[in-house]
Amino acid sequence: MRKTSIILSLLLVAITVTTHAAPENLKLHGAALHKVAGLFKVLNGFLYLENPEHAQNILADVPKKLEFEYLRDIKANLLVENSLETLCENLSPEELAKIQVRVGHVNALFGDVKKGDRYSLYYRPGQGTELGYNGKVMGNIPGADFAAGYFAIWFGNNPLSKSFKQNVLSGEQL
Repeated sequence: MRKTSIILSLLLVAITVTTHAAPENLKLHGAALHKVAGLFKVLNGFLYLENPEHAQNILADVPKKLEFEYLRDIKANLLVENSLETLCENLSPEELAKIQVRVGHVNALFGDVKKGDRYSLYYRPGQGTELGYNGKVMGNIPGADFAAGYFAIWFGNNPLSKSFKQNVLSGEQL
């Protein structure tokens, strides 16, 4: 019951990504295709890191950017539901409660995705997590705890896609 109330209050979003250019000192580490049910191509994802060794502890307080290029139209509510479910599978109720308001802020910035759209999630230690949409900065969410929690959707112990996580972190390219 508590999990359901957290889900309803969070309305989380699967954050995605922006431009395909490497930001500042970050270099493309890995790229992968994400499919639903192993059949439907949903997005291409790109992980940028300052140091390849950061892939070993991706949820640590280190600079990182995750960028998504959508391959089909997707309604925001589907992204929200999948993300929220995955977030709940990766964080304790206490961890979720700590980032709940900030997740709500991200949700307010997120909308339906059209084929070709790009979302980005760019974390800078001490500055927060920047949400970008098609190259435009939509907002900045403070806190290393938020970044670790939100990136857990893709890189936690129970990620949205285990194959995506493995491919991106291992340095594979599309």
